[in-house]
Amino acid sequence: MNFADLLSSLSIGSYISFGIFVICAIIQLVFAFLEKEKYRRIEKPFCLLSLAVFALVCLPNKPLIYVGAIFGMIGDILVIIKDKKYFSWGVLSFFFGHICYIVQLILFMVNKNADLYFYFIPAICFVIFYIALFFPFKKFAKHIPEQLGMALYYATLFTLLPFTIVSFINIGSYMFLGIIGASFFVISDLIILYTKYIKKFKRYDFYIMLTYLIAQALIIVSFVFTIIDLGL
Repeated sequence: MNFADLLSSLSIGSYISFGIFVICAIIQLVFAFLEKEKYRRIEKPFCLLSLAVFALVCLPNKPLIYVGAIFGMIGDILVIIKDKKYFSWGVLSFFFGHICYIVQLILFMVNKNADLYFYFIPAICFVIFYIALFFPFKKFAKHIPEQLGMALYYATLFTLLPFTIVSFINIGSYMFLGIIGASFFVISDLIILYTKYIKKFKRYDFYIMLTYLIAQALIIVSFVFTIIDLGL
């Protein structure tokens, strides 16, 4: 299916919900750039909510996609609360969102009867990431469980990238957008890690949200377009 046919196959509801996401994203980035923290925090959850609605309208029978976005929205709500306990729950919500996306990528490969080694490549990457991250996080974590959790979260996040790459190798279509999106996800969370534990810099929230919103949008759009294009 060419790009024009794909766009024409989308419903009006899809265009409306994605349009709302674009508007919400622009508003969020303006607030972040102007450092209007109060308004940015209030408006932030609506970005992922509208993106989740877009995924739901396009593919109501593919819950992992819009549930992953909903977990992102919940995480956005929890991390803006000024309480470390809620921040930890927010990170856990983001983690479950990443898991939803990874499971959807695995289902793509299962559907295309991918060779077994394509599953082992991301798994090996995860183990390498986890081991490589565990010891550096010792300087940031107050105790071993926190160190384990931080390494688990970031290893899972980083593994999203090799999963999108092997999925693109197997199914092609619009999954190249997912590769770009996963790359932006890594950049966004690395900025968060740097500003939380090392040093803050001017308008860091703007750069975090810019990369984060691009990541979420590209990953979800890559899923939606690929599924529609290939009839998965």
